Amino acid sequence: MEHLAKIAAVIVIIVILLAGIATYYTAHVLVRTNTATTASPPASGKPTTTKNREIIVYTYKGFMAWGSNPNKTLSTVFGGFEKEYNVKVKVVTFDSARQALLAAINEYKKGERTANVVIGVDNLLVYEAKQNGIVQCYYSPIANASVPRSIADALDPDHCVTPFDYSTIAIVYDPARLPGNITQILEHPTLEDLAKPEIASRLVLEDPTKSSTGLNFLFWEIAYSEKLEHANWQNWWEQVKPYILVEPSWGKAYDVFLAKGSSRAIIVSYGTDPAYSAWSNNGTPTIKASLLYYKGNSTAWLQVEGVLVVKGQPNNDLAEKFVDWLLSSKVQSLIPDNQWMLPARSDIQLPPYYKYALTADNANIIANNLLSTSEIEKGYEQWLLQWTQIMSGK
Repeated sequence: MEHLAKIAAVIVIIVILLAGIATYYTAHVLVRTNTATTASPPASGKPTTTKNREIIVYTYKGFMAWGSNPNKTLSTVFGGFEKEYNVKVKVVTFDSARQALLAAINEYKKGERTANVVIGVDNLLVYEAKQNGIVQCYYSPIANASVPRSIADALDPDHCVTPFDYSTIAIVYDPARLPGNITQILEHPTLEDLAKPEIASRLVLEDPTKSSTGLNFLFWEIAYSEKLEHANWQNWWEQVKPYILVEPSWGKAYDVFLAKGSSRAIIVSYGTDPAYSAWSNNGTPTIKASLLYYKGNSTAWLQVEGVLVVKGQPNNDLAEKFVDWLLSSKVQSLIPDNQWMLPARSDIQLPPYYKYALTADNANIIANNLLSTSEIEKGYEQWLLQWTQIMSGK
């Protein structure tokens, strides 16, 4: 009963947060799936002396939307830039970062007006962006002084995309909804453990063809299988296919994970999730996060989210200033308790809840380092196609 009360409390909090997000999005932001409509934030109140210059920003629905006042946070991020530079920011949101990027790629190839900036292009999506030729190389000078070189290199060794935030991908679970023997296994799970029917049948994860979270997990699994186990990565998916639940986005997967009475008490998510859980439950997390283990060694996959400037768009001088704005301490300081990721800047103080977070420091092996750039470039589209074929039975 105590656990049900905690889950109910979390759901109430989420309903309140989503109401705030909806209020902001209704007034300021276009939520976009497969259709093209646009909406702009309100004018800043300053006289327009720059002929209504405007930039378009593509991002995902949950961006900076998980704090106590999403309205205020989003207004600071976008409205603050408008006031600072006396411009308009048109924000378009998608179900996932990959869908936002694919929309920009599609429009760019058609010669249509598209985003100036895409927020959420991570260390894997950056390959897709470069292969399609849409990247205007811009690395904020603020990042040179404030972002660790290891984070910048993990996102893009060429430093053509600026880091915004990062976290490890993790196996997140709710111990109160699981048998004790499974909870014990999940404290130090192997990939093989996750394939056991009694565990896989409780697992919800994201579609890697649509979700950046799912994409990063797929590459973690490939690195683990191929480089550590020296096994065919497809075997694991064949094993779990009858049991797992795959959702199109992280948000929808998390809805399933949190749903009252849901049997899916295990999710592919982030090492920072316990920090959010502690914040939303009066300082005590109700969920736990684990890395994947191989022969007693913990392995982690690091996802670094970045900000990409799309080549050849009007007002890209302002787009570069917007990237700088996102690296300012004013915006970066909002990340820990609104985005629930680690800010790219190393000089931002973390709330006390982050003592519960899993980071790359907890790992013996960073799985990103197991796959070379050439392997990722060569395998990217092929692996996604093979995954689709496995899951569709074709």
